[in-house]
Amino acid sequence: MTEENKNVKKPEIKKATIKDLLQLKKEKEVHSLKKSEVFVASIGASVTLQEPSEERAKDYLNEWMYGEASSDIYALSEQNMRLVYDCVIDPNLRDSELHSAYKVSKLNPFEIVGKLFNAMEIIVLVNKLMGMAGIDSNRPVRLVDDLKN
Repeated sequence: MTEENKNVKKPEIKKATIKDLLQLKKEKEVHSLKKSEVFVASIGASVTLQEPSEERAKDYLNEWMYGEASSDIYALSEQNMRLVYDCVIDPNLRDSELHSAYKVSKLNPFEIVGKLFNAMEIIVLVNKLMGMAGIDSNRPVRLVDDLKN
């Protein structure tokens, strides 16, 4: 370690306490789902996203990590389309006229997502939605300090 690095102060990171965790629980209970407007190039317009509920985000992650989507690209693509379908609130992707025009099966209504948006846009929308839910795929946890026994 150089002399210069020794003099650099680490940012202060507070250690979690029970009081902090109880306050966090209270805040989560009154949390309203965030909304965000994003431009989608393939449709030349913006859509409104609503943050997935904590339960929906956990279901998505569980399927992505342990379910069929963890080893099957088609299942992952379907999982992504389902999340976007659930969270795009304007325009209403559940609209029956829209489904008829795009010939979307009533058994798989989420397929409207694949007909409207390209694959990269779907991935970007999923990342945005998971970020809105507080799940940052880039650095969800970071090392503060190695502890010695």
